[in-house]
Amino acid sequence: MTAAVGLLVRRMEPDDVLAIDVQALQAQWDDRLMTRETGLALCEAGPCYTVLTPAGRIIALGGFSETHAGYAVAWSLLSGDIGRHHIELTRMARFGLDDAPYARIEALVRPEHVAGLRWAAVLGFEQAFRVRCARPDGGDLELFERVRS
Repeated sequence: MTAAVGLLVRRMEPDDVLAIDVQALQAQWDDRLMTRETGLALCEAGPCYTVLTPAGRIIALGGFSETHAGYAVAWSLLSGDIGRHHIELTRMARFGLDDAPYARIEALVRPEHVAGLRWAAVLGFEQAFRVRCARPDGGDLELFERVRS
């Protein structure tokens, strides 16, 4: 486990998706996704990490689903009570994205998730276009990209 100022980071374990109290808009995505099988699939898709408070509470899960060596989709599951850790978590995520070996990284955000749209921009993503009918409920997603020349 490594520490960054106050938060701890370790490799994600499949059961971590069961332990995070995910924020409301992400929980609405599809409760069937919060299973050990989903955690296992995320762990197998590419590098992924668990962020914990010094007390051991999971506040974020995140990582990359690799399409090929130079291309990945970044994902995150955030706790609804990140609170005072938000700035530190944002710095850590930005560093992880900057340090990632991919030429292209994409992220998908629900259009109604205003904080998520803002966070993607703060993390260095540029809004590319809307992906229509991309959610399990038929709703749209905003595609963001980070492209390294």
